[in-house]
Amino acid sequence: MSPRATLMTLASLAAVLAGCTSSSGSGTASTAASAPPGTTAAITVSQPPVATTTSTTVPASTITSPNCPSDGGSCRGNLDAGTYQTTRFIPRLTYTVPAGWMNFEDTGGNFSLVPPGGDWPGVNAGTSDYIGVYTKVSAEAKGCTPEVVEPGVGSAPQDIARWVAEQKGLIVTAPTPAAVGGLSGVVVTVKLAPGGGQLCPGDASPYFPILTGQPPTGLDNGVSGKIVLRLYLLAFGGGTLAIEINDVASGGAQLSAYEAVVQTFKFGS
Repeated sequence: MSPRATLMTLASLAAVLAGCTSSSGSGTASTAASAPPGTTAAITVSQPPVATTTSTTVPASTITSPNCPSDGGSCRGNLDAGTYQTTRFIPRLTYTVPAGWMNFEDTGGNFSLVPPGGDWPGVNAGTSDYIGVYTKVSAEAKGCTPEVVEPGVGSAPQDIARWVAEQKGLIVTAPTPAAVGGLSGVVVTVKLAPGGGQLCPGDASPYFPILTGQPPTGLDNGVSGKIVLRLYLLAFGGGTLAIEINDVASGGAQLSAYEAVVQTFKFGS
């Protein structure tokens, strides 16, 4: 998926989770700081409150919801508030959401959650907020040919994060140690610098590729327009598993609310 545009997003999701109890610390995640093109902006990313629920975990299901895309695997579609498990995604993921969220992908290498107000066509077009989880990723080469791995960049989380932070045309926070759901690595926040990116055929605005997928993950992703991307790069299976928190239109104001969902993640059986 290649985000290329923007959309107004839900402004009240943080309030839905405001009453949740934290089990891993307090505070909210900061958004990317302004910096000249091609420089990094230091930032501290605090662990946000962890959303909790008293509901019973909904077991994995092989039944696909009628509102799922044809390539969504064991997608669940619209979700009630509660705790769920993936069916096909590797590694198995347990997650908790408030009411109104949607799951449009559950394949071997791709998993997605979309908040209220978003939709699947918007995820692919870059006009909808979403959380994406990808089993195995690499740095993506600049240029208009998608899904090309950037040569010379290692496969470890620190290697990819360092490469992202060095790119002219991006504003990137300093890589910070992070852990989610039993996996550890680093986190950065990324947005397009003024004048950054490139305009390729079919693009509505300049675009900067960041990640591409490796089997079993299918991915071509980056930033454009006003997208603010919180990117977790976590060690898994000898490579890097990525969690993308994509805030399209609010300038990062929704990142803390979406972080609360990510901090419920638990990887494994």
